[in-house]
Amino acid sequence: MEGSSLLSTSHGWLFYILVIGIPVLLLSIFCCLFFRKPFIKSLKGKHVFITGGSTGIGLAIARTVLREGAVVTLISRNASNLSSAVEYLLGEVPSTTKECIRCEVADVADYAALSSAIERAFTWRPIDVFVCNAGLTRGGYLGDGQLKDLEVTVQTNFMGSVNALHAALPLLKRHSCNKPVSIVITASLASLFFMYGHAVYTATKFGMRGLAEGLRFELLPYNMKVSLICPGFTSTPFLDEADKEEEICKLLKWVNLYSRAWAESAEGVATHTVAALKAGSFLVTTNPLGLVLATLARGFVPSDSLPRLVFELFFFIPFRLSSMIIIPIFRLIVCRKRAAATHVSPSFYDL
Repeated sequence: MEGSSLLSTSHGWLFYILVIGIPVLLLSIFCCLFFRKPFIKSLKGKHVFITGGSTGIGLAIARTVLREGAVVTLISRNASNLSSAVEYLLGEVPSTTKECIRCEVADVADYAALSSAIERAFTWRPIDVFVCNAGLTRGGYLGDGQLKDLEVTVQTNFMGSVNALHAALPLLKRHSCNKPVSIVITASLASLFFMYGHAVYTATKFGMRGLAEGLRFELLPYNMKVSLICPGFTSTPFLDEADKEEEICKLLKWVNLYSRAWAESAEGVATHTVAALKAGSFLVTTNPLGLVLATLARGFVPSDSLPRLVFELFFFIPFRLSSMIIIPIFRLIVCRKRAAATHVSPSFYDL
């Protein structure tokens, strides 16, 4: 009798766990993921600081936030580009006045100039959204390129973000005591999968991803969020550099599915970026290929929504299996095309 009583009690607890506990847990997860409050409800009156803000994605972000009533500070090392950017923005956003746009000439690789520009911008208005967007590439095989070009890539992409964040974080942390603060790091799909013929560029983008992941946890005690934006090939001056090396460009089409005709628009990337910083989302991709790469390369970074989690769980194994087919095909293409270009027969081991 005693044993049956214990058994019935254990069955009773099991019943409560299955019928009540699990549904409550699932409902809680559902509510947390689907009914999360936006991190930043509106950008109206917010101060958005953008490095690399005079062209490309940075300029598109500026246009998007100005349309939502924000004010902006644009940073660029080129004064002429800044002047053109202001004229463009005033024409594209009729409600915008010159008082809504500040410009600072500074190279993100120059810590002294950049930190001074950040302090002046913060004195003008406290910064609510801090966008590390400056970036470039110098195409070419690693052993063939000029060392100075590789150093410029590292200094601009990686150290440019480190310099900007190091200078801004003490100010941003203080401001977060009163208002939510968003940090946006514009990376690339090259943060998740290499870009052929741009090894150093790829390394800087992987580095920016690591920087964002580490920073995200450092800032947990503060009212601050980090968004890592990973667009694919985007129709900006960046593609002019990607097109310079004919052989590399041909292989990019096979290995990285590069096509200038299919490139994303800077405005589309900007729309994804603004939505992400408002929601407080961390790892953000902007095209279908990004869904695949983020699924494979996410690591310990949690999904930002339940549909995304379900998608990644369902497709992880098929995506992993596909790499057993796709990567050998890429390898064969690269070896044969490079051999044809250099007039050297690929060895058995290359194939």
